[in-house]
Amino acid sequence: MREFKFYDVEQENIRQWIAEHEAAHKVLDDLKVLGEFNLSSLPMDINVIPQYSYEFAPGPIGTSVKVRCTCGAQKDVTDVDSW
Repeated sequence: MREFKFYDVEQENIRQWIAEHEAAHKVLDDLKVLGEFNLSSLPMDINVIPQYSYEFAPGPIGTSVKVRCTCGAQKDVTDVDSW
């Protein structure tokens, strides 16, 4: 069985993206409550509670890592310098 792990840089990239993403959810939620934003134009569904999953894709050089939110947003957090 193959083992997948995060490098330190990838862990930091994940922490940073999740913090930024959850802040964006909070701002959009606040605007929704105030009725000051057209929610239909957003590329993500802010009516879901953010939960995250991770995708590991092994390749010939290294393994790419993506983090995905249940709202549909995603970020490639691969540390290509570790390849």
